[in-house]
Amino acid sequence: MLRIAICDDQPQDTAQIRQYLKKYQALHTEYDFAVDCYCSAEELLKALQQQKEYDIYFLDIIMPQKDGISLAREMRDNHITSLIIFLTSSTEYSLEAFGVKAMQYLLKPINEEAFLSVMDDACELLGRLTVKYLLVSLPEGKRQIRFSSITYVECKNRILYFHLNTGEILKTRNIRQSFEVEMRVLLEDYRFSRPHQSYIINMYYASRLMPTEIIMQDSSIIPISKKRVKEVRKEYLDFLSAQVSEI
Repeated sequence: MLRIAICDDQPQDTAQIRQYLKKYQALHTEYDFAVDCYCSAEELLKALQQQKEYDIYFLDIIMPQKDGISLAREMRDNHITSLIIFLTSSTEYSLEAFGVKAMQYLLKPINEEAFLSVMDDACELLGRLTVKYLLVSLPEGKRQIRFSSITYVECKNRILYFHLNTGEILKTRNIRQSFEVEMRVLLEDYRFSRPHQSYIINMYYASRLMPTEIIMQDSSIIPISKKRVKEVRKEYLDFLSAQVSEI
């Protein structure tokens, strides 16, 4: 399922996008959409603070109080890496849209053919990236978390601590199997590496690779086991090479 957020203060424009999405889904029955609509940047930010997550964001640029560019910048500052597609009646913001790594820029009134083409590109990109979720057991119940939101996982006394890009730390129940077995699904993903027996990191959030430790973007220091130094270095360099090739 693709989760989509529309943030636009003009109800008629929101309704049009919803109509286009219904048409796109009718043309591509392999996709299932869940769409939420927001009439202001503040409303969307509040939802994101409450752990709402989306794969695609349609953001109107010209909105009262907080414009779409400022909204996107704040989202990127909070490590939201999902696709952003801007909607606007003016072309003057194209350079700023590029600055927040927007995928596309649609000019209002939105042309149906252009919209469907952008959706083709978005779905193709998401299909290549593969949005993945991990189901974790917390004391208060089960919760799904996106792979991309995990900065690193720490294992202490058979309890896992998931450090998220929002700064939140999720503490699980006692695990029944080994750390490696429990986290096998993460380790099968090219973004993750296990530099130490008690840690798994998302290399996307690694800031510096040192001889005996990894400095994460949040300044956390992750140790590297002596026997893992060469392997971790190779994994990290391979990951960086893959990132460059996708640009």
